[in-house]
Amino acid sequence: MKRKYRRHKNPVSFTGSGILSLAILAAGSIVLYLIYKNRAKLATAFDPTSTENIFYKAAGSVTQAVTGDTQASFGTKIADIFKSDAEKAADVMLAPMTDYPKIINAPGAPTMVIDYPGATPRPYGIYTGGH
Repeated sequence: MKRKYRRHKNPVSFTGSGILSLAILAAGSIVLYLIYKNRAKLATAFDPTSTENIFYKAAGSVTQAVTGDTQASFGTKIADIFKSDAEKAADVMLAPMTDYPKIINAPGAPTMVIDYPGATPRPYGIYTGGH
């Protein structure tokens, strides 16, 4: 007895699930290509020792947005929670000194110098501290 095989005119038909499978395969290929092409940037983005990693940047951005302090980081704010009053007072003395010393020239008055934030003005040319 001879078997009769049923032959389809189109052996592969694209149904909804077939098209969806091809779309997922194409999207996955594109994602893998982009990962391969940007592997150096991704290595930095996920490196836990880098200040350029995405988690460090995200936490810093949220902290700066909440506090309004552009110099703040998540770590500094956590450290501030656990600092004693004496340590917080010492931090004031360690403030950035980019604008100091300030020289004050007032008409009819001697020239004065302010060495650091909160310092008492001293006459210009007289050094009052040090070793």
